[in-house]
Amino acid sequence: MVSEFFVVLMYEEVTKYIDSTQNIAIESLKKLVRIPTVAAKGEGLHDTADLIENMLQDAGLETKQHEITGGAPVVTGWKNVGAKRTLLFYDHYDVQPAEPFDLWDSPPFEPEIRDGRLWGRGVADNKGDATSRMWVLKAFKETG
Repeated sequence: MVSEFFVVLMYEEVTKYIDSTQNIAIESLKKLVRIPTVAAKGEGLHDTADLIENMLQDAGLETKQHEITGGAPVVTGWKNVGAKRTLLFYDHYDVQPAEPFDLWDSPPFEPEIRDGRLWGRGVADNKGDATSRMWVLKAFKETG
């Protein structure tokens, strides 16, 4: 049984790591956003899958890409810790077309920070979510 003290200590170490590496996480997200991963056009799918696979490996996971006929590669990552239960994260990495471009305040695939927020196509759906999950996994790896 894991003690309550250990859980609190682990939480503090993980959040400290996340806070201290926030700028690196944001740069990782910017790399993802810069790739126009428009599934409807078949753009950027393999480049993004490769980047996500590298991010998962950097977080300490084993990985594999699965080619899907007529679709985007599925990237899986796992770590066997001998637990009785499995925790699953599911994210997609493609985005909808960004047109019409004239409705954007800045180019959609050139992420920028405005008013303390990151703007770019896919930041909220779903590259930001995926990056945050991978960053938490990396934090657990780095903090033991």
